[in-house]
Amino acid sequence: MKKSIPITIILGLFIGAIQLTAAEKWEGSDDFSSAIRSKGLWTTDNKPAGYMYVDGGRLLCFYRRWDDDFWWYWGKKNPVWIPTSDDWTIESEVFLPNSASSDVERVKVGLAVGALEGKKYRSLYLKLYRYFSGGTPTGGVTVSYDSNYRPDKDDLSTQDLGEGPTSWILSISHSALNQTDTYRVLNGTTREQLFETSFASPLNIKPLAGVGILVSGKKSWPTGRTDLAADNWSIRRDSPDPLDLPAITKDGTTIQGSAWTLEITGLRMSQGKFSGSARISFGSQNIDLPLTGSIRTDGLFLLSGKGSKATAGYAFTMLYDVRSLSWVSGSGRLSAPKQKQIVF
Repeated sequence: MKKSIPITIILGLFIGAIQLTAAEKWEGSDDFSSAIRSKGLWTTDNKPAGYMYVDGGRLLCFYRRWDDDFWWYWGKKNPVWIPTSDDWTIESEVFLPNSASSDVERVKVGLAVGALEGKKYRSLYLKLYRYFSGGTPTGGVTVSYDSNYRPDKDDLSTQDLGEGPTSWILSISHSALNQTDTYRVLNGTTREQLFETSFASPLNIKPLAGVGILVSGKKSWPTGRTDLAADNWSIRRDSPDPLDLPAITKDGTTIQGSAWTLEITGLRMSQGKFSGSARISFGSQNIDLPLTGSIRTDGLFLLSGKGSKATAGYAFTMLYDVRSLSWVSGSGRLSAPKQKQIVF
C-alpha cells in the first residue's frame, strides 16, 4: 500500500497525494490513483480543464486536435519552482503501445525541465517516440533528448532503442554540486538501464525551474486505452557524495618563505550554499578555515574562507570550475599576515 503524507504548502486542500522523503516543499510524487487528487497537483498549461485524464491508476492520453505537445507542470495553480542550485531527480514510469488505430501517426511520452524567459521558454526534455502506419509500428522506440537551454532553441539528439518493452522508466537528474545533468531510460519491468547521457548543466542561468510530464498521441488517441500513459511520478532531492578538490598552489609564490598549497575537502552544498573544509599548508604549518560559497549563473563556484582568532589574517577567495576540476586562473586571492596578497 502506498503511504501518503499531507503537504499543505503545496497541495492546499488535498491530502494523501504526495510522498516525501525529505523536508523540501517541492519534493513529492503522484501515483495517479485518484483523478481528483491528480488534478490538484498539476498545472494545466492553459488547456481545457477536462484535458487531464486519469483512470485505472495512470495518467492517460486525451488528445483532441490541439497542439502537438501538452506539458503538465508540477504544481496546483502554477509550476512548483525547483531550485537549480540543488541536486534532484524527476522520474516517471511510462507506457508505449505496440499497436494503434489506423489514424494514429505517432505516440510519445516524456519529461521536461523548463523556465520562462519573457514570453519564451527555456527547456530540457527527454522523450520516447513510436511511429505507426495503418496501426502498425514502422520501427522501434526512439529516445529524443535536448541539452540546449537557450530560449526557444532545441539541440535535438535521437537514438534508436529497438523494440524494447512496453513499460519504461524515464529520469532527469540535476547535480548542482557536480554541474551535470543526466538523462536515463530504463526497462520498466527489469530496471535494466537502456540509455544514459550526461552533459554540463546549463540550468544555473536561472535560479528556478519548473518540471513536467507529457503523454501525447497524434492525430488522435481513443479514450480509455491505458497502454499510452504515465504512472508513479516523483521528484526527490539527491545527496551526492561530497567532493575533495585537487590541491591548489602557484609556483614562485610563498607564505613565510615556504611553498604553499590550498586543499578543499568534503565540499557539500545545501540550498545553493557550500560548506566543507579548507586548509592552507606551508612549511610545517596547517591553517584550517571554514569554507563558504555559492554558485554563479555561469555554473562557476565562488568559494572563500576566512580565519578568526588564532587564524586571523588568513583568507582566500576564488572561482572554481568543478566541471574541469580546476580554479579559474587569476581569480584567486590568498592572504596571510604581514605579507603581500597572493594572486593565483
